[in-house]
Amino acid sequence: MSFQKNVCNKAVSRDHQTVLAFVRRCAHIRTKSTPGQRPATPSVKLQMRFILFLCLALSACATTYTEPDSELLSKLNPSHDEILLVVKVKSVKYTGLYPSTNCKSDACIPVHFWYVYEAEVLERLNTNLENKNISFANLQHAEYIDDVTRVWYVQLKDISGTRLSQDLGVSYRLTDHASPYFKKSK
Repeated sequence: MSFQKNVCNKAVSRDHQTVLAFVRRCAHIRTKSTPGQRPATPSVKLQMRFILFLCLALSACATTYTEPDSELLSKLNPSHDEILLVVKVKSVKYTGLYPSTNCKSDACIPVHFWYVYEAEVLERLNTNLENKNISFANLQHAEYIDDVTRVWYVQLKDISGTRLSQDLGVSYRLTDHASPYFKKSK
């Protein structure tokens, strides 16, 4: 049991994935039993640890947005025809499409592709847009990690009626963005 307690104590200081693995491990821990006896259930203390870490794991997944961050807003400068939103991305779709202007020969290897985002609008900062969800496209090298898009300040331009809008199936494209994740990682 001391080895199992050690594992439980060490898991407290690790990242989100480790906490989830710890919760799975603790759910199966049984106290010692003699042959012929049915296995005992985990101790109350261990059950409480399991519940505590389950709550921590679930709370780590929650959105922590409360109000606009003035430092992040200062980095964005939307023009009169752009909208500024705070969103939480629900899904991302790699389209495989890329601007043909960047590749003029058959031997070209494109490095930026269009991605389509489906997001929940957490706050409208300069628009009266009523949508609870929004779809938009972004030209980028690779998909952003969830920590960036969990609370994401996006500056969008309306591209309705353009060929790009028809090809991607969206009405907006990202022109600039900011995230609390970038502030923390510096």
